[in-house]
Amino acid sequence: MFRNMLIGLTALFMSSAAIAGDPFDDARYYLGVKQNTEALRIIDSGQFDVNMQTEEGYSLLHYAADAGNLEMVKALLARGADPSLKSRSGSTPYQMAMGNMVQVEIRKAMAKASPIAGTTGQAGTAGALRSQPVPPAGNGMFAMVRSEKVNDGRSPAMRPFLKAKDTIWYNHPDELVGLIEDCVGVDDQDQYGWTLLHHAADRDRVALAKILLDHGAKRNIRNKDGQTAPNSLPHPR
Repeated sequence: MFRNMLIGLTALFMSSAAIAGDPFDDARYYLGVKQNTEALRIIDSGQFDVNMQTEEGYSLLHYAADAGNLEMVKALLARGADPSLKSRSGSTPYQMAMGNMVQVEIRKAMAKASPIAGTTGQAGTAGALRSQPVPPAGNGMFAMVRSEKVNDGRSPAMRPFLKAKDTIWYNHPDELVGLIEDCVGVDDQDQYGWTLLHHAADRDRVALAKILLDHGAKRNIRNKDGQTAPNSLPHPR
């Protein structure tokens, strides 16, 4: 993950009794520790512009992306946060984002963006919205997974399915939804004939199995051992 600098360390280690009292800093602290209700209460109070930047050029969207706070990234974008703002060191929220789903949300916002006039914030000036390369159709998961620079022996063609399997193993429902809505067939099978539903059943991921079924996964597909998902045995090692 490309990150130009570590930010928000002071905020992340502050106790609730040590909140600075400055609305922007308070909101930054709350989104960093994922007390999102408190963060939104301050943001929605109108005490500062949603695109306000610090002297270093960081906006709340930078901080939310860096914290991997998907809920706040969505909330800030819905309130007009500019995904193209750059810090003084040149970092965009996308470049600082922790987690695939955070990156996906920011990519979607970048794809929808069009030039607008800049706004002036309490601690800096947000420049005009910069033109950005428009991601391919979909939510961006396909391009992201295919382009991952990982030395894990996975071919680019198999990465989307195997990434979806990983989301089941590690119980990441948001990422699973993003993948099956963009680039993974809900009934795709691996070399053993296992579908994602087989993997969900094998790992006892009831909530993720429901996601797959809601997206049309078939219950009666058999793997190479003749097993359907409800009767699946542990995956061959």
